[in-house]
Amino acid sequence: MGIYHLDLMTIVDTFSNHPITLQTSLPDGVPGTLIKDPCVGIVYAQGGVITSSAITGPNGVILKGDPALDILLQIHIWNVTVGAESNEPTQPPPVPVEEAIPQPIEASPARSLISSPIPVRQSSYLPEQFAGRTSRERVVLRTIFMLIDGKRSIDDLKGQLHLPPQVIEGALETLRQVGLIYFKEE
Repeated sequence: MGIYHLDLMTIVDTFSNHPITLQTSLPDGVPGTLIKDPCVGIVYAQGGVITSSAITGPNGVILKGDPALDILLQIHIWNVTVGAESNEPTQPPPVPVEEAIPQPIEASPARSLISSPIPVRQSSYLPEQFAGRTSRERVVLRTIFMLIDGKRSIDDLKGQLHLPPQVIEGALETLRQVGLIYFKEE
């Protein structure tokens, strides 16, 4: 349909009688994170309601759902496609997790995170704490740290990120071991 220089919700409201796909470019990466590679924001809406949202980078889906939507609500340039082809997905295309972000960190067997406690920040994230890790490991650690708000459980984090559960658990354990977070029970 075209390029619109409007906020996301105005576009969704304007096209409330049609299913729409919205895409935007994030050439400098994901705002508010250490992800600086060019990314694409994708939002699907129907009936004036956003049905799904995601941010994808060169290696696949980075964020989906509410964390992605929180960032995409700040964007004011959208490429809008009206109407859905019969074969168009209702959600962003799945990206194999193994290709999106490798499994950089193994969970510590000493602590099981199965009960889904709630991670809570207790210190500021300092990039130099992870200087010896690969850039992908640092991205995973920073992304997970940024999603920790003292309200989301580990299961919530697993549902919001396109990462294997063991990667999320391993990253949380690493963040705990260096003193950046602690766990409280639900």
